[in-house]
Amino acid sequence: MAKNERIKPIFFTLLFSLLFPNSLLFADSPNHNSLLESLLKCPKNIAFVSWQKEPFFSTGDASFDTYPQNIIKSGNGLYAFINGSGKLYKISNAQNGLDFNRIDSTAHFGYNIGSFGFSYNNRLYNLGGYGFWRMNGQLRVFNEKESEWDIVKLNKEIPLITGITEGAIWYDFAGKKIYTAYYLTKDEAIKTKALEDTKFIYEVMVLDLQKNEWTKLGDLSPYLKAKLQILKPITMSPWGEIVTIGDKISLLDFKNNKILALDVQKDFYQTLSRSFWGNSFYFADSTLYIGNKDRVDSIAMHYSDFIYSNELLYQEQNILASIKSQNGFLIYVLPILALGISAFAWYKFRSPNTSITTNTVTLKETSEPKNVFDEMEIQLLQLLIQNTAAGTPTSTEEQNKILGLTKKSTEIQKKQRSDIIISINSKYAFVTKIDSLIIQRKRTDFDGRAYEYFIEYARLDEISDFLKTKHK
Repeated sequence: MAKNERIKPIFFTLLFSLLFPNSLLFADSPNHNSLLESLLKCPKNIAFVSWQKEPFFSTGDASFDTYPQNIIKSGNGLYAFINGSGKLYKISNAQNGLDFNRIDSTAHFGYNIGSFGFSYNNRLYNLGGYGFWRMNGQLRVFNEKESEWDIVKLNKEIPLITGITEGAIWYDFAGKKIYTAYYLTKDEAIKTKALEDTKFIYEVMVLDLQKNEWTKLGDLSPYLKAKLQILKPITMSPWGEIVTIGDKISLLDFKNNKILALDVQKDFYQTLSRSFWGNSFYFADSTLYIGNKDRVDSIAMHYSDFIYSNELLYQEQNILASIKSQNGFLIYVLPILALGISAFAWYKFRSPNTSITTNTVTLKETSEPKNVFDEMEIQLLQLLIQNTAAGTPTSTEEQNKILGLTKKSTEIQKKQRSDIIISINSKYAFVTKIDSLIIQRKRTDFDGRAYEYFIEYARLDEISDFLKTKHK
């Protein structure tokens, strides 16, 4: 496509205004910039430099001075990637301040708006973005010999988009992986009956840069899904992505599947809160640098400065991992193994005329509920099914009543409820060979410390059929 053929659909313009507010402003002179000068002095690779509202320099082409400038630091130098294009500039010190020398020869643009630019093995990449009427999950690497961008083949496309106010992405520089908490799909070339072309996919994914493969870790937790409208990225730390959730500074710890909150008692908490606007952020080891063109400050920060919020980032795919996260792993391994041995023995010595279906959930032909669950577990399941079918979550008080725990201490109530729920989830997952939790929970709207419980609605008929429970 010729350079003067500029394709700008309505979504293109709206996306720029949402992701990069104030991007029409740019610095009058690139001669001195404290933030860039500190990055040039830093001998380390930097995983991520947060987005700057104002471009650092003029490209000499007014049409590209409206494009955001994504700063990338690698072992080979400091670079400015003109996001939304293939333009790439190397930044260096000069007698009058800083030089910005273009090192690419690409002509195409408008295909990777909001892509994530980064360095890996001292090579420059950009991932995802929007352009030409669709979101994409392409991974591109800069070919220094050809001064062009080449495509890197992945096992699948996961469309990513990031910017000043958008995205939940973490680059694990040490682990050579990129995580995303959700992604969007949009293809304006495809007919749809939906009111909106853009669709959110609430799947937590990880890209292994050594294997060039995406893997799903699980589904975004209901808690975080409900908070996405008030979640804003700050920067990427060595331990996860630092964000604000409302007015709280939080850490999305993808590796340990936790959401943590920065301790408000820390001396630097208010300093950090006041620094969000007009500054860029980057980490070098455990030091957070905060700066702009005029000055740079630093804060020593550690993982221990954050407090676990008791909220998970995502619901894990593996049932055993979920059990482990509920602190019941060792207690339930032996019962599950015993159940497995019993099931194998029954299968081995069953009557030749007995039919069995193992690849679907037609359990009424193979097992009776009383052979899987005890009476108390069946009663709790029936209560959860009845309430979920009526669109009502089940409170802990209702569970205590049906389980005969109302006169027990709070700690005993909590322990026995948890034990029974974990047991139900474990047994059902083993028997059905479906690796997910059927009983799930969410925090109550009126008290963030309390939980409500419900059955996964899509499986309500399946579970009711197994228990031979009729619900309206």
